[in-house]
Amino acid sequence: MNGIKYKNLGLSLSIFMVWAGIILLLSVHSKGDWGDGFALYSWFELTKLISLGGAGVFFLLRVFGLIKQQSNLGYCLFAVSNGCLGILGIVLYLYKGWDVSALHEFLLSLLVAVILLADIFFFSAVFAQQKK
Repeated sequence: MNGIKYKNLGLSLSIFMVWAGIILLLSVHSKGDWGDGFALYSWFELTKLISLGGAGVFFLLRVFGLIKQQSNLGYCLFAVSNGCLGILGIVLYLYKGWDVSALHEFLLSLLVAVILLADIFFFSAVFAQQKK
């Protein structure tokens, strides 16, 4: 079962990195009246909203027992995407001087990622030991 978890983790990271690359390519070629970084920020805001919404849906499916957290790629994908966005928010706050409200928005993504990844990798081991 651990092999599936790590395979899903690697595949999720790959999918998110491809998506981030697409976002960067689209943002570099966009010219707008709002400024150079507006397209990039808009894409990452949209990605954040989709990631948070998807994580909420998958977490509810997990709570009601409709999916298994260890073998579901979507569950891991939304956990990884929220984690990457949360880390991105921290990095941009520290190195680019983002305001605290933007940091708080991305910290929510990081919190969701920690909860989902803990559910995938840690909680299953804890609950398995309690059943013995």
